Amino acid sequence: MQVGRRRALRETLAALRPLEPTSVAVVTSRSRGPWIRRAHRWFPEASILVLSPAGRASAARPALQNSKFDVVIDDVAFAPSAKTIWWMLRQVEEHGAYVSLERGSNLVDRLAEVQAPVDANMRETDPSWARTAQLRGALGEVTSGKHITVARRRGRRYLVDLAAFGDVSQDRSLIDLGYVHSIDSVWVRRQATTPGVLTVQVSNEGTRWIDVAKIKLTGARHVGVGRFARQVWTRHVRLVSPDGVEIRDVEVRALPAESSSTLRHKLAVSQRTDGFGERLNAMVAAIRLARLMGLTFQYSWTNRYVDDALHAIEPAANMFTQEFRDTYEGENDSTNIITLGPDDQTLEELDRRLVRAIGLSCKSHGLDRHLSSTDFPELAENYSREFSEIGFSAQRQAAVDAARELDLDDGMAAIHLRGGDLIVGFFRESSRFMSKAMALPVARAAVRHLHAEGRTVLAVGQEQDVLDELRDTEGVMSINDLAQPTWTSRADKALFDLTVMTRADLMVAATSGFAQQASKISGRAVVNPNDLFSAEQQHRLIIDDLTLNESRYHPLQSAYAWWSAYHVVRHSLDAAEASRLLSAAGRLDPQNRLYPIVEASWFYRDGLVDQGDAVIADRLRAEWRLDRRLSLLDLFAYRRDKESMIPEQIALFEQVADHSAIARLMLASWARVQPDIGRAHQLATAAAAELSSGLLADLDVDLVDAVFTSTPIQDHPFKLEEQTQQIADATAAWEAATSAAEPDSPASQV
Repeated sequence: MQVGRRRALRETLAALRPLEPTSVAVVTSRSRGPWIRRAHRWFPEASILVLSPAGRASAARPALQNSKFDVVIDDVAFAPSAKTIWWMLRQVEEHGAYVSLERGSNLVDRLAEVQAPVDANMRETDPSWARTAQLRGALGEVTSGKHITVARRRGRRYLVDLAAFGDVSQDRSLIDLGYVHSIDSVWVRRQATTPGVLTVQVSNEGTRWIDVAKIKLTGARHVGVGRFARQVWTRHVRLVSPDGVEIRDVEVRALPAESSSTLRHKLAVSQRTDGFGERLNAMVAAIRLARLMGLTFQYSWTNRYVDDALHAIEPAANMFTQEFRDTYEGENDSTNIITLGPDDQTLEELDRRLVRAIGLSCKSHGLDRHLSSTDFPELAENYSREFSEIGFSAQRQAAVDAARELDLDDGMAAIHLRGGDLIVGFFRESSRFMSKAMALPVARAAVRHLHAEGRTVLAVGQEQDVLDELRDTEGVMSINDLAQPTWTSRADKALFDLTVMTRADLMVAATSGFAQQASKISGRAVVNPNDLFSAEQQHRLIIDDLTLNESRYHPLQSAYAWWSAYHVVRHSLDAAEASRLLSAAGRLDPQNRLYPIVEASWFYRDGLVDQGDAVIADRLRAEWRLDRRLSLLDLFAYRRDKESMIPEQIALFEQVADHSAIARLMLASWARVQPDIGRAHQLATAAAAELSSGLLADLDVDLVDAVFTSTPIQDHPFKLEEQTQQIADATAAWEAATSAAEPDSPASQV
């Protein structure tokens, strides 16, 4: 049981739990004699008594001598360590008497004597000892050789007292705090009053040092303080002075890093939560970064997309071995984690930024985008070593091994066809990720180009019908024909595909994370379709291909191809040409809300406000009649990572806002999520007043209310089963059309 609220005592009790005492009584009053007598009455079954805070032991000795407690632990607030408690119990076991612990080096010497057997014993009795029993502020965790005398707790701060250093210029002032702490000041005391200046330096690994503060020692003061403008996260601290200043002791005032209280080094973190390839990209980059900078690798693996059929994400328990998870898995918490940016080029710059954080994160495809090859020559190496260090589970590793054992043709080329959510899922309603996927007609042309070079071509992708189409018409190998039919996990298939791609002599792909991952592991560059064909060539070959083959493809594949034909040359198209291409895409994917927004914006760009208004008004009417919602407002306001998914279109709507009530209505939904509620209300009110008696007069809807009650999209606007049903409906319509008589291709109209 526990009396009192002191956190140190809670930690003491937590440390005692593995020892399974019969009962523990805790007294927190300085008047300990009366409290001991009360403890007898309150805790008749207790065998251990803990006294805190410290006081004169003699004052309570008569009560203690008459006590029936088997163990009495006195003055523990300064050292709530499981190791210390274990030592005390060993002493009690040997002597069976009252144990009084007092501050001083004597205690440290005694603790050091039993340190090794304590560790060995605890590891045998409690496997989690290494992770869970290293309590914050523990005496045994703060070490600095013979200089350390005591680590004690005061409030929420941890003080490290050091014995006399003598001349700090002799580099005897190194303090190893044991693990990463957040430090806000360093206090220095001395015997003499000779003026001097001390520089406070910190380091993550104890070799590269960063200046963080100056301590000015004037002749009139015995105490000097180095305070930091912001808290510094570090493990190692030292004092440097060119003047040979003599000091008595030092206090490092710190709070342990809450999210990493057992860290020996700072972190290199992988925290991606999106697709399979991007997560693996971040992991291998973090492993490389940890090696380059002496950091500790840590990853997080959320369950986002676990149930999404368009992604290959499995729960972490299915992806990795338990040993790998226990060693490297952490929380998905970005607090005090720095994301590498364009200015993080050199070791010195990174070390300086790390002073204010507990770790670094790299979210892009590779470290070479950020780091200097002069400081980091290893950046030129491929990431095969890092990939092999990921502890995949036995089933996942079997897929990797199967890919490595395949007998493949020399000079083989692999073409990666990124599909999934970009072509048949939600992100087909965004222009932001166009560079990640390749339209099927462009892929067909790339295959012919590779065959002309005399290469065998392996097609890798998510959509079975696309791979079958290229196999049956262009003679490529399909990755699905090589995979084991017994695999049911999407992750197995993804790892198999990835590993096979790393073995290709040449890779052709857009900028998907999956293709970039294969490139990083193999060390071979990816050939982009833009390297093979100009924008104008892609535009023309898409139209030519769809004129012949539109009805052969899944309607969403054809719709994406029409959209690509527009997108690659959009800046050279007039509004009428853009409208024809976007209408062809919309005919095959009528639920796609992106196409009417883009079509209207191109009319606005050319000053054709009435035509642009008509496109949006027609779509809003259709939506209201279908399900009494104006979902176009939702998509217009969609943000991802606080950025618009249609920035080009929003800018064009802004250009005509003074002349178009429709544009003002759409912009009101965007202003609402900024949030700029004042502007949103102003725009919505002005637009509604005009549209309710104009273009949208036939709609029985309060347009202002529609803006403010719409559902701004945060991730996916509809549930997976709804998305799956939409794809199934489109597929059924396509199959019905292809089984009937062959109609005239609408592509001839373009």
